[in-house]
Amino acid sequence: MNRLYAEQVNKMLEDYYFNLENNPQGRESHYGVLASGLQHLYGAAFCSNDSEALSELRPFVNAVMNGEVPSPAATGGGHALSGSPSLYNSLREAI
Repeated sequence: MNRLYAEQVNKMLEDYYFNLENNPQGRESHYGVLASGLQHLYGAAFCSNDSEALSELRPFVNAVMNGEVPSPAATGGGHALSGSPSLYNSLREAI
């Protein structure tokens, strides 16, 4: 996946988990922001006529449309979520 798109996906996931940890009562709202962000990123790829990015972003959009929180996007050097897959796993386990 294009590194820019992957970093944006991972930043949205990081923000989602950060907000969820700091305000668990806002789970639905936080999820809505994540879903909206991923859909807008997909829209940007669509408007750019980037068919490769569309196919790579589609699983993320499908996941949020199915009520799931997607896994981080690979950025070539592992996860971009603060550079640490263990942080991602710790955040997922905290919820």
